[in-house]
Amino acid sequence: MAAPPLLEGLDVNPDWKLLILSLEPTPNLNSLEIRCQLVFSLLVFLGLSLREFLFFLFESAIPSVKQRAGIFMSSNQAHSFAPRHLFQLWHERFPKSIPHLHSTIKSCMEELALEESNKVINDPRLKVQLKSCTLDYIRSMLDPGPLPGIFQQDAPYAWDYLTIFTTSPNEYRKKQARKGNNAWKETSVEADEWEETPEQSTDESTELAGETGGFWKEMGFTRNATFALVFVFSIMTFMQNTGTNLFPMILGLFLEIGGTSSRILSTLSNAGACVSITTIERLKKVLSEDVVAHAIGLMQGPGVFIIIFDNINIFLRKSQQRLFNKNSMIHATNAAIISLPHADRVAEDLEAKMKRRGKCAGVTGADILPTDDNEDRMQASFVGLVMTLILAYCLGSSDWENREAMLKAAEEFIKLDRPLPAEKTRKDQMDDINVMERLNYVEELSALWHFALNATHMIMRLHFGDSVFDPGSLAKHKGLLNRTWDAEKPNYANAKALI
Repeated sequence: MAAPPLLEGLDVNPDWKLLILSLEPTPNLNSLEIRCQLVFSLLVFLGLSLREFLFFLFESAIPSVKQRAGIFMSSNQAHSFAPRHLFQLWHERFPKSIPHLHSTIKSCMEELALEESNKVINDPRLKVQLKSCTLDYIRSMLDPGPLPGIFQQDAPYAWDYLTIFTTSPNEYRKKQARKGNNAWKETSVEADEWEETPEQSTDESTELAGETGGFWKEMGFTRNATFALVFVFSIMTFMQNTGTNLFPMILGLFLEIGGTSSRILSTLSNAGACVSITTIERLKKVLSEDVVAHAIGLMQGPGVFIIIFDNINIFLRKSQQRLFNKNSMIHATNAAIISLPHADRVAEDLEAKMKRRGKCAGVTGADILPTDDNEDRMQASFVGLVMTLILAYCLGSSDWENREAMLKAAEEFIKLDRPLPAEKTRKDQMDDINVMERLNYVEELSALWHFALNATHMIMRLHFGDSVFDPGSLAKHKGLLNRTWDAEKPNYANAKALI
């Protein structure tokens, strides 16, 4: 029998068929187990270790050997990735080698972390330039979907790793899960564990991109894991590159508007959670200019709009006045421009409005009595508000069945008046300046605070009473509390506190 042709690049290639047929008894070559045993027996006979053989397979430059090694390292639909299965077998069958396996993949994890971090910090979607920042852009980024989606797209391995780190159940939750699927609902924390009560309305109907959008509630967690992951990713990337400042910019703006002190903002900025106070103030200025531009564009457009403005007087009192440091008063005016896209053009008829002047003198109480429709509306809204409060704050309400459906039903009772959305307007100049300068178009309306102020003065005048003859009067209580302010000109805060 002629010797078989040598495989490409191999120096030794005996006639294995002839050799195997000469064995007694003849092995069954149709069995994979038998074929593997033949190869292993040959390795033992030649004194070749698995280490040396595997190194030869993956380091050899021989085309036929290299091709077989490439097939082993490939992945397709018919066969799973063989190295993954091999790695799992090492984990399961050789537990003493697990520390060495983990130390081996550490360098690979570092390479992946560096690759993904570079993608995140270089992503233009996560960078904000102050000069181009607009209010519409901030609003679009406040949607909970984009940020998790960006991080998952740029850093999938880091996101999955931190997801396991964040959402894996602890031993207590595992114990509760073994008792039943809903056992965690009976007691959400251990007996000796302190847990604060989260706000009930923070995560209602909030859906986020990714697999961590809502399962945290089903597992008994009181915090949204997606929020935590976005926060962690933001801190890490901002510490590496301050140009990746989208979330730190939004968070800093939110905290500063909410009244957070400068010391806390500086601490959070040093930790990478938000931008510096200086940057926040610059952002506020840019956004204010953008808002003013929006308002000007709205007023210059053809649509009907209203302007609501109010004067604020702020007294700055100095504890010790000097010539260069005196008490002063800030007179500020805040305004809101609201578009009325569906309003009738007759609303701009100033002449008709002026003809109605003075007719309020003939108004009686019957003119302001609520109608049946008003009464039904208030009654339904009251019922809806009571239902919402019970579902939000009643003890154990978060575990009630069909709570979401009940909340939705309660919201349908409440009649809401939402602000009308602003529409795109033209940049036309208005040159018909006439009655605008005389303010003939102004309607004097009291804000809610003014109603509260008037109500406070009314109560003080009607129910102040006499401290000597009426022991239950406000005057008697004012004396008992040693309040020394003038009852004829009551200060709003003092009078409200007394009432």
